[in-house]
Formats: sequence, C-alpha cells, structure tokens
Amino acid sequence: MCVIIDMNTLPCVFNPKNKQYDEFKPVFDWIDKGKGRIVYGGSKYLDELREMPNYLKFLNEYKNKNKGKVIRIDDNKVDQEQQEVEKKLEKINQNSDFNDTHIVAIIIVSGCRLVCSKNSKHYPFIKDKRFYPSKFKKISIYKGDTDEFMLHDINKLCKRCKEENR
Repeated sequence: MCVIIDMNTLPCVFNPKNKQYDEFKPVFDWIDKGKGRIVYGGSKYLDELREMPNYLKFLNEYKNKNKGKVIRIDDNKVDQEQQEVEKKLEKINQNSDFNDTHIVAIIIVSGCRLVCSKNSKHYPFIKDKRFYPSKFKKISIYKGDTDEFMLHDINKLCKRCKEENR
C-alpha cells in the first residue's frame, strides 16, 4: 500500500526530535519495516520538498537504498491533473484557502488512497468526492497513532504506482 505524506507531516514522520514523532512513527515503521511505500510527484510537491532539503535528501537516499519504497509519479501528469482540480475547486468554492490541490492530483494520478497529514482544515477538500472520477474509492487520512489501523501490509500496491516503479 502507498501513502502520500503532506509536507506539514514529513518532520513528524521522519524526525525523532519532532514533538509529534511518536504519533507518526507507525507510518515510518510501516514504510521502513513493512510494505508501505511513499508516493510523491508534481512540481508543487517538489518545490515544497526543495524548501526542506533534509527530507528531499532523505527521500532520495531511501529511494536508492530501499528499492520500491519511494515512488515518484510522473510530474507532468500530476501537474495537469492539479490544473483540473483547481478548476473544479473554483466551481465548488471560490473563496477557499485550500492549497493542497497537488495532493488531490497525486491521489488521482497514482490511485493512492492514503494521505498522511495534520492539516485538518484541508481534510474535507481531500475527501471531497467531487474532485475524483466516479467510482473512485474512499480516501483515508492518517492523522496520528489512533489511525495506525490504516497501515495495512495486506493491501496491494496501487496499479499506477506499480507502473511508475518499473
């Protein structure tokens, strides 16, 4: 199974000195010791990641050392989908301060349905079915250690991530 880690949560997952590390350590353990995989892609995600160079370096090292644990989705596909999501957002709520349209785009392009985030004001947008193709399955959001049940090794890697990982 795959997970998209929102930028606001990267330090919680990967930095043992972070105050919320214990709440998000199950995500790290699931990726490190289980079958969890990190999915990312798109210009905006990469721009945000470049502002956190330690985590960019970590993801690159983790991708190289642990083949298949980090999957980069085609940036162009994510960027194109993000534009579509932003158009839908304008129609849905013109005054929204939702700035994670790239997360929704990564979900759509990858097929990954698990997001790790602590930005609760964006949860309703991430889960809003109007952004997704019909019959798209429910999106889950890992918000802390009470959501550890979401981290299942039995779930298969989403099809698009398998394709990108070849």
